[in-house]
Amino acid sequence: NTSSVCISFIPNGLIITTTLVAHADSLFLFFFTGALALLFRYVKKENIKTLIAMSVCIGLAASTKIVGFTLLMVLSVFQVVRLLSRPIQMKHIIQVSREFIVAIGIAFLIFIAINPYVQKNIVQRLSLMYTHRVIQQQLFQEWYPGKNLPDMRARAISIGYRFFTIHANSFSAPYFLMNIKGPINIVYLLFFILGIISCLIHGVRTKKDVYTGIFIMIAGYTVFVTSLNWLTVDWERYYAPLSFFVLCIQVQGFVRTMQILGYIVARFLPHNKIPPAFGGREF
Repeated sequence: NTSSVCISFIPNGLIITTTLVAHADSLFLFFFTGALALLFRYVKKENIKTLIAMSVCIGLAASTKIVGFTLLMVLSVFQVVRLLSRPIQMKHIIQVSREFIVAIGIAFLIFIAINPYVQKNIVQRLSLMYTHRVIQQQLFQEWYPGKNLPDMRARAISIGYRFFTIHANSFSAPYFLMNIKGPINIVYLLFFILGIISCLIHGVRTKKDVYTGIFIMIAGYTVFVTSLNWLTVDWERYYAPLSFFVLCIQVQGFVRTMQILGYIVARFLPHNKIPPAFGGREF
């Protein structure tokens, strides 16, 4: 649930080390995470006010780093899932299309309003900004050859290495455990795998989980694929946007583990003696 994710997200080592440094990534992470939280709320409630607030955060995130527009891709994936999960009717198509256009419009209006550079010629200036970003990343690769991630395969391997390997400081760990190397990182991987299985099983069984667990996976995969384009150098702050999704899935795995343990304990203890930690509600 949301509170569990927040509890695990706030003390996360990668998040703390990123936000303590005064650069654009700190502000970007704030708006990016805020937009994600509002997006998950919109997924559950489909409330127009939440959609507007989320769009504002996307525009602000993109204003700090243009990759913030990635969240519009995540929103588009949800809208497609939303359409396919219901009987196809023209009124549903119109409603979903209208809300998606509103979200894009607000995000771009915010971005343009606080970026005077793009106001004279929006299309041309946006193209120049993107080109500048690509050239900048190429220069970083030349200036820091030891951190260079030349292709998508190297970047995908680096993401797995950073979050789940026993040989490096895991980005899945809390701040006070971040410098511990060893088998403890396997626990994070096991929770992640169990979380994926949980999302798949319960996403198939109920519509509610399609709109929560399965969506977390789809959104995380979308950000993962787009991150293969911006993750050209192995800098810690570039991994921060992925941490939210990893933690969401790991929380799913942790809660499911507690429920499994609760079931095992219930087999051997009377109900009134089961520890409260094993008697939680469904995630």
